[in-house]
Amino acid sequence: MQNDLVSIIIPTFNRFDKLDRAVSSATNQTYTEIEIIITSDNDEQTNKKLKEKYKNRDKRIKFVINDGEKCVGNWNNGLAHANGEYIKILYDDDWMERNCIKKCVENIGDHDGVAFKCKNHLIGGKTTCGPKLKWGSYDCQKAFSLLTQINSDGLFNACVSPCAYFFRNKKINFNYKFFDDENISKWGSGSDVLYIMDNLFHKTENKKTCLLILKDVLINLESHEDSTTVKHLEEVVKLTKCGMLYGKRKYIKNLFIGFA
Repeated sequence: MQNDLVSIIIPTFNRFDKLDRAVSSATNQTYTEIEIIITSDNDEQTNKKLKEKYKNRDKRIKFVINDGEKCVGNWNNGLAHANGEYIKILYDDDWMERNCIKKCVENIGDHDGVAFKCKNHLIGGKTTCGPKLKWGSYDCQKAFSLLTQINSDGLFNACVSPCAYFFRNKKINFNYKFFDDENISKWGSGSDVLYIMDNLFHKTENKKTCLLILKDVLINLESHEDSTTVKHLEEVVKLTKCGMLYGKRKYIKNLFIGFA
């Protein structure tokens, strides 16, 4: 397990100034058996600049261009190029702690995924850590309940960003067209929580060890004026709830009568 390849997938679009921080956090990981897949939704000119910038940076970096659907289609493009036993999604405006991958590989065991705390860098310089979840091992039903739980403020108790998770590579071609809203392909909101659920519950073989939650802070998430969550918060929350409800319908029978 200590030599298993991990695919770090970095989907990027119009964040030339922030991308390098994400890439550096990947190349500087203490766990070295990694491939870094930068999958780009940028225009042709930007793609040329990025390809030139990273071609000799690190031999583990692969730069690929997404020619299909935008946003979540870009995730699929990265997944299609992934050769690793495990998958780590990293958004281009976020960055990992140096021990992130090592911690996940060392602890995943028989689990389908690992979740961990995030350090949220808010506009104005304030930082918070969360979510405040009980760490330990969760079976499928408990993990399902956790991911579909909404608190009194109408927000999710669990982190719904794929950046806060580490998964086995189940070779999923992610289906993001689960309801008719153009913002799904534009932003990925709603699809992100469903992506987490698909990776945890799709063809799960061991229902007793579905999700492991670590108490460590392993990822940094940045809020900024150009982030989708800041610009379109109300719409993002609505779409995320829709994605959660779709996933709930999709998997609830399997959780009680067994997985196919």
